[in-house]
Amino acid sequence: MVLDMTKLNKENGFFHRRTNAVDVETAKIPSDYNRRAAGSCVAVSPDKAEPVPMQKVSSRKEVLDIFEQWVSGQNAEGLVVRSEQPVVFKVKPKHSIDAVVAGYTEGIGENSGQVRDIMFAVMREDGNFQLIGVTGNWILENSFE
Repeated sequence: MVLDMTKLNKENGFFHRRTNAVDVETAKIPSDYNRRAAGSCVAVSPDKAEPVPMQKVSSRKEVLDIFEQWVSGQNAEGLVVRSEQPVVFKVKPKHSIDAVVAGYTEGIGENSGQVRDIMFAVMREDGNFQLIGVTGNWILENSFE
């Protein structure tokens, strides 16, 4: 099976430079994988930069145990799970929240009269609303100008 490189992370090293394709059956982990992985596993905050721990596992149960320890227990954002195949999974906790639509913006030009962005808020204990985020399609709208 051959996968188009545009659907894969170009940094993983599993692609043929001439064809920009990946042959999944023959893909091997690059010889410099550990060096590259160690260099890319650094926290963003410069005052608290530290390598992100990596651990090899051999079963789904071990992945679940690490998820419970790191994500549930230590408030990590999630896990990045790599397999021997050129596949990467991001495993994150599922969150549920009750929010209200606090506002919206309209599209421009051909999108006039359509919802462009939606603002969400939650109600604080003092009865005021706290904006928690915005979602929308402004990038798509601007990319066609």
